[in-house]
Amino acid sequence: MNSFTTVVPVPAPVMPFVKHVAYSRPGLSLNLRNMVKTFSLYEASTGLFTGKRLQCDEDALLEMRLPPGTLTIEGTFDQMSQRVDLTTGCIVAYYPLAPTADHEWNAASKRWQVKQLRAQVDGRRAEVFARIHALETSQGRAIREATLGDPAALKRLQEIDAEIRALRAEL
Repeated sequence: MNSFTTVVPVPAPVMPFVKHVAYSRPGLSLNLRNMVKTFSLYEASTGLFTGKRLQCDEDALLEMRLPPGTLTIEGTFDQMSQRVDLTTGCIVAYYPLAPTADHEWNAASKRWQVKQLRAQVDGRRAEVFARIHALETSQGRAIREATLGDPAALKRLQEIDAEIRALRAEL
């Protein structure tokens, strides 16, 4: 008797649900012309960016998607600090008008910011209004008691009124 057994190759099972994918093909190159690009929209009359962007891979589709009166430039740009120079087509710095005289230009953030002194004044003003509101909401019980003839409640109402008058003088 032979102690060796014969090995018979078994064919691999057929699996119709598995797709064979060719990960690379000879002669296949990356087509950069069909890559998706980002375009920033700007007003054709002023060169100011609208803040909207389009992403597109074909120039024909880009033209179809443009709102009237706008043009595009490839890239992402800041509408608050940049604009398109209409004569050269280059991106230039843009300084929008100050919202109020209480604002100053911050060169680092390229934005208008409220001046420090004005911010402090606005903060104190908010504190005064909050205190007036608190005093007015706390006077309900004193009004009821003063209506019923309590002289201490009348004195408390006069104190509240004096404090409110002093606070209003700060405004």
